[in-house]
Amino acid sequence: MPDLGSVLLAVAAAEEFVPPDDWRGVIALPTGIIIFFGGIFLLLKSNLGTRRAYLLEAASFFGFMFVLSLFWGFGAPGTPRFAGPQSLPGQPADYYVPQWIPFAADSTLAEEQFPVVKQFPEGFEQANVGEPDAGEQEGDGEAAQQEISSAADNVGGAVDEIGNFFREDRGGVQLIGDDWVAAGAPFQTTAETGEKVVAATFAKPFSFNDDGEIPEGPDGQPLFTEEQVGQPIPEDFSVPSGLDENVADLVTPESYTAFAFFEAGFPFFPSLVMIVISLAGFVIHALLLGWDENREKERTVEEVVVEREPVGAGR
Repeated sequence: MPDLGSVLLAVAAAEEFVPPDDWRGVIALPTGIIIFFGGIFLLLKSNLGTRRAYLLEAASFFGFMFVLSLFWGFGAPGTPRFAGPQSLPGQPADYYVPQWIPFAADSTLAEEQFPVVKQFPEGFEQANVGEPDAGEQEGDGEAAQQEISSAADNVGGAVDEIGNFFREDRGGVQLIGDDWVAAGAPFQTTAETGEKVVAATFAKPFSFNDDGEIPEGPDGQPLFTEEQVGQPIPEDFSVPSGLDENVADLVTPESYTAFAFFEAGFPFFPSLVMIVISLAGFVIHALLLGWDENREKERTVEEVVVEREPVGAGR
């Protein structure tokens, strides 16, 4: 019998998700605010009045968000750091997350910030593509720093980012083919600005022809062995003359070298923004709530005070 998790996954896979620009997605947030905040506000208003109801609900909301944002930023036992939002409105979802950022050797980024790539392979050394073990740390701050350091040491992740980025069609040009593979080990260096830079070369691989066979040369002999299928075509591979155009294109060496630098990011920043906003909102509304209560008490005292009138002496 399937468990509940499998059933939920199957239902989610069968459902058609609503795009962000759909009218249902547009009204979802304001509708939620009206229902949940509006319902509590009406309940408080019926007992405390409009102003007191708003101040009490706002102070409670900002107080709750302040505590929640502390958990987002600093974590808790069993809760990792930076578990809250990773970006601000209008920014990509991973804007502040540590990540590898690919760039080309002829890009503005290479000209202005990383001129070291112009000298490649000089100044670069072969990198280890093994993903490092983050290890165990006692303190939350040490664990977060270790996580960032591990991401920076993950050269394999940099190679994957380079391949994914340049396989996309950009302006009608695809610099790395969909079937291209990494040619040799990646290289790395440290720029003058302190960022780690990784270089990776992708090359066209040996592949079968449209008939699923190894292409043959003019002499009828296979141009490569079956063991070489999927391996990058060496730059010094000699393409025999007299080949059919399609076959010649299939075995002509092509390669492209691109780079990526590691951006440490600032994953704590969105949580920090929420901490500051929530704390300011809580303090302001708590003070206004106290002022409103004191004002109400003073008005009540004034209403119950009865002015004593002088009474004439009895005869």
